[in-house]
Amino acid sequence: MNFFEHLADNYHIDLNPQQKEGVTHLNGPCLMLAVPGAGKTTTLLARTAYLIKEAGISPDLILSITFSRASANDMKERYLELFGSELIDKSQYHNKKVNFSTIHSFSYRIVMGYYKARNIELKLIEGSNDSKYSKFVLLKQLFFKLNHEYISDSDLEILINDISFVKNSMFDEFELRKYKSSISSFHDIRREYERIKQEDHLIDFDDMLVLCNDILSNNPNIRETYQKKYQYVQVDEAQDTSRLQHNIIELIVDNHKNIFYVADDDQSIYGFRAADPDYLLNIKEHFETVKIHKMEENYRSTKSIVSICNQFIKTNTKRFDKNIHSNNEQGETIEIVEVEERFEQMKHIFTKIEETKKNQSGEIQSKLQESIAILYRNNHSAISIVQHLVNNDIPFYIKDTNNRFFSHWLVADMLSILEFSKDPSNIELFAKFYYKLRGYYISKQMVDNHKEGNGEVDVFDGIISGANLNDYQMDNIRKLQRNFRQLSIKTPKVAMNYLLDEMGYREFLKDRASTSDSTYDTYLDLIRVLKNLATGCFTAEEVRGKIKKLEQVMKDASKNKGKNVVTLCTIHSSKGLEWDQVYLIDLLDGLFPNMDVMKQVQNGNIEAFEEERRLFYVAMTRAKSSLSIMKIKNTVMSPFVREVEEIIDPIKKEKRISLEKAISDTGIYDKGDYQSGKAQSNQLFAGMLAKQDSNCVGLKPIDKDTKITHSNFGKGTVISCDESKIQIQFEDKNRILSLAHCINQKLIQVS
Repeated sequence: MNFFEHLADNYHIDLNPQQKEGVTHLNGPCLMLAVPGAGKTTTLLARTAYLIKEAGISPDLILSITFSRASANDMKERYLELFGSELIDKSQYHNKKVNFSTIHSFSYRIVMGYYKARNIELKLIEGSNDSKYSKFVLLKQLFFKLNHEYISDSDLEILINDISFVKNSMFDEFELRKYKSSISSFHDIRREYERIKQEDHLIDFDDMLVLCNDILSNNPNIRETYQKKYQYVQVDEAQDTSRLQHNIIELIVDNHKNIFYVADDDQSIYGFRAADPDYLLNIKEHFETVKIHKMEENYRSTKSIVSICNQFIKTNTKRFDKNIHSNNEQGETIEIVEVEERFEQMKHIFTKIEETKKNQSGEIQSKLQESIAILYRNNHSAISIVQHLVNNDIPFYIKDTNNRFFSHWLVADMLSILEFSKDPSNIELFAKFYYKLRGYYISKQMVDNHKEGNGEVDVFDGIISGANLNDYQMDNIRKLQRNFRQLSIKTPKVAMNYLLDEMGYREFLKDRASTSDSTYDTYLDLIRVLKNLATGCFTAEEVRGKIKKLEQVMKDASKNKGKNVVTLCTIHSSKGLEWDQVYLIDLLDGLFPNMDVMKQVQNGNIEAFEEERRLFYVAMTRAKSSLSIMKIKNTVMSPFVREVEEIIDPIKKEKRISLEKAISDTGIYDKGDYQSGKAQSNQLFAGMLAKQDSNCVGLKPIDKDTKITHSNFGKGTVISCDESKIQIQFEDKNRILSLAHCINQKLIQVS
């Protein structure tokens, strides 16, 4: 009986021809390209068994590197469950084990062994926020020292990610100087951080990799020891590996070249963590004799889902050519569901769940909810979902509990401002936000003078009486005082709109967005979530209480893994998982892809846009039998929704191409911009509008003061127009309308 018959008869593992090619690859470099649902883990474990059983390789000479600790543990457990009794207990290798490890754990062992031999004790500073040797504490202190202010939790996360990114990218000094971070004094903080760690023998997770790479590079004897120790190296999820990690692996296999990569370049979605998919695309530059095999059969999803996903990802240009296919049942096509408002996404999902339940019974129904997932691009989308789930008594599991919404400075601002409106003598509250209300010109000195005086009187009266102000300064302060009185009599939800539109906070958000990693649209979306939470509340204290309760509910829900519940998950965290029914929500332009990505595209970085498309592909390929993509009327949807729609209904694509050609013939619009991602489907006419003549090809720009005619509201004058909204002054009132809706429905024309 040959090896594959043995696998089928004894382990019920029946491999296809492509999988067998990978399993039987013995010596030399190999890249195994595995599409979603291709059974890569089973294939990798089968190859491990083949090396031991057929090739006579001792298990302890095999090193399998995975992306995460959970993946390493899962692979080890599955290996032992499948082959433990045969390949370990009943063989000459009973006391020798295959090594399953993350790249960080592997590097840590090398580093600690090296320094221990030299009587140097290293301290790991990851983990606790309270410890004396804490990465978080150290970076907070350095930020305060260099910027004279405290760093927010969200900015601390950005700082940590930026430091990690430049290390994993192996930037030289020139590249480091060019690197731009939104964190003030980033490079000074980074240099001081590295100096302190080096002097005090402190290391973080990234140092494990940096030091390991240095040790292997500069010590031939140590490098040779590990090359002999691990003569067969397997790397899972290789598309998620950084340049630094690839370098370490190259050093380990440099003498024997027995490296077996399993990867899918179409699922590389961690560019922000310095994942380097270009390494695999150019793998022949690193391993000239590499064999490239493909695993293209998807065992997870229906033919219908697989076919659409295959066409969708082929739009990307930087990729290996693969044709994902399936022998599963045809199944229903991907469903594009259009709802009137954003909150109705959840209403539709609940209705669908209930309908599915009615069609099931007994044990199948009891297991129904655990096969359902709601996926989203950003963590704060979960807030509104959780509200709906709680209100409808639907149990759920949420994987990502570290939701920055609860500690976000913008949420804190909003609540502090609302609370101050009820207590205008609270100078401590006022000092937290006064400079964020634009147009009132209150200086820090004015606030400090009041702090030193009578802190129990109204802040505005105190500032006026405590300083020698001219008339326009007093007018500004009195105006702010009146605004706060107005704010105090409004419900929180209405007050937030008033704060944005009448008190200068919107201008602050725009300025902040121009100098940070977050976009203005992201800030508005956070406020939308907060306003949704504030519905039905009459005080800021009620809103705060609601937020705390929701935060606790989400923490409790993180313990529901494996139970019969609906799963909530970001798309990034969904990678490697699967569900029968998947719902994709909040697919709005500006969120997916976000505006930061579009800025990169406009600067020539098409790779950022292609990574967002890969992320959408990952989301779609999580679904086994049912995939619903939620679409919201009168909003600018993600361009990827349009792409899927046109695959499902090619006639829509023909109409769009025909219209693009007509527009291109005018010489105003460059079709290449659209294909490269510089323009998007619903933004095709952003900033310009077709005249409503018989041919509909003449275009005029929509600038400020452009005269237009709306089919419902009559004549008007454009006040402003951006990629998503157009503001028009009509005879009766000022209106803000969806630009995409006005264009798609042909509601407006240039007069």
